[in-house]
Amino acid sequence: MSTRKTSDREKNEKIRQLREVTGVTEQQARSALQSNDWAVDRAINAFYEESAYSSNTGSSHHSSHHSQTSSSSSSSSSLSRFDRKKIEQLWPTYADPRDTSKMNLDQLLRFISDLKFDPSDREILIFCWKMNASKQGELQRNEFLHGCQDLQCDTLDKLREKIKQLNSEVETDNEKFKQLYIYTFNFARSSTSMKNLDVQPGM
Repeated sequence: MSTRKTSDREKNEKIRQLREVTGVTEQQARSALQSNDWAVDRAINAFYEESAYSSNTGSSHHSSHHSQTSSSSSSSSSLSRFDRKKIEQLWPTYADPRDTSKMNLDQLLRFISDLKFDPSDREILIFCWKMNASKQGELQRNEFLHGCQDLQCDTLDKLREKIKQLNSEVETDNEKFKQLYIYTFNFARSSTSMKNLDVQPGM
């Protein structure tokens, strides 16, 4: 049973995937992957276990205090009811003028900017995860409407605060971290597969 050597191109792609999920530096990602035979899932699991250990030991008091404040703020915000019409009216502002069933990359970047996030922020991965976006650089109308309804967010302000809250919860909630990891890993792998189909070497 022969083992295939990982090419530099594959290594760079694995580093990119690991950084997207964990937010570590390129050097940290390379080191973690080298320690785990360039297996992204193993490197992620190692990072996840280390993060879980750190959160349970170093910041348990802060975490419990944060969760209490988060729950109290979320309970108060939940008193305002979700209005689906508001989110349906918001959609045309960002829809692709040539195909209103989706946001293209330009509209999506404008939406992210109006949410006051940077495209490189982890919050954007969380947004895509909660919208269940199926394609990078694109968001379907039904994904947006269903995602906002699931989050009970009918304004940009509510959506921004909810994503920030989820970003904090991912740090301490092991189950949410796993869900985000699985979504992001498959999302990145799907995008890579599409690129490989688009560009065939030697053709």
